[in-house]
Amino acid sequence: MQSSSVTGRTGRYRWSMDAATAAGILEKARNSVASGEGLGGTGFWKLVKEIKVDPSLDTFVDEVAELDQKAFADWALLTVPLWLIAVAG
Repeated sequence: MQSSSVTGRTGRYRWSMDAATAAGILEKARNSVASGEGLGGTGFWKLVKEIKVDPSLDTFVDEVAELDQKAFADWALLTVPLWLIAVAG
């Protein structure tokens, strides 16, 4: 479930995500990555955006970072250490 709140000086309404919705999105994203499908269409990137603006979702930061790293590692064919690029440059 999502709730609305007034934010900013303009008084515009913004939908904010609650912890249950965030947990559901994270579970869906986790299952998608585990099955090799990636993060697209899971709502993961919307969750990342919400974490950046809503401090109440900070509890999900470590899980989101870990899942993002796993999804990238599964997607990338080759990763090169930064020190190697610096030495070669």
